[in-house]
Amino acid sequence: MSFAIGELVELKSGGPNMTVTSISKSPDRADVFVCQWIDKDHRAQTGTYPAEALVREPAKKPGPKPPPPPLPSGRTGGGTDWMA
Repeated sequence: MSFAIGELVELKSGGPNMTVTSISKSPDRADVFVCQWIDKDHRAQTGTYPAEALVREPAKKPGPKPPPPPLPSGRTGGGTDWMA
C-alpha cells in the first residue's frame, strides 16, 4: 500500500490522526512514510513508519444539518404578515 504526501493516516494499532509529510527509503529500499501530528500538549510530533503499519484515515462524512432556528415568539410563517 502506498500513501501520498498530505494524506491523513493512522497507525493500524490506533493513535492520533497523522499527516504524511514526506516519503523516504529504508536501507532495504522499501518506502517509509514520515508523518506529523499534534500531541495532547499541542506540540508537533514526527514519526517514521513502514506502509504496513499505517491505514488511511476514512474521509469524514458531513454530519446532519442543524435544524433552522425557531421563529421568534408570536410570529408564524416566513412572510411579513406579522409586521402589519
